[in-house]
Amino acid sequence: MCVITPAGEFDGETAQAVREVLQAVAHSTARKTIIDCTRIAFTDSALLHVLLDARPAHRMILAGPLPRQLWVLLMLTGTTHLFVIADDLTAAHRMEPHGQ
Repeated sequence: MCVITPAGEFDGETAQAVREVLQAVAHSTARKTIIDCTRIAFTDSALLHVLLDARPAHRMILAGPLPRQLWVLLMLTGTTHLFVIADDLTAAHRMEPHGQ
């Protein structure tokens, strides 16, 4: 398992750092990838695109509580159902991602 904790603000430029980490993890032996979303201060659709693009290579769980902006992005884009969302990191560790 791999836990990634993006922290700070994410836009078109800074979301690329998350993309790079996810690409590196895709080549590892991690059985699932947990994205700890609790330290995301701001995000626009760039981070959502990174997460959507990474889905085929990862068995991904988003651990919350999700920041309001990320939750609204998921809701407005109708992509909530594409992710396994856990209430917190402890719950994420116990969950199985989609594609099990």
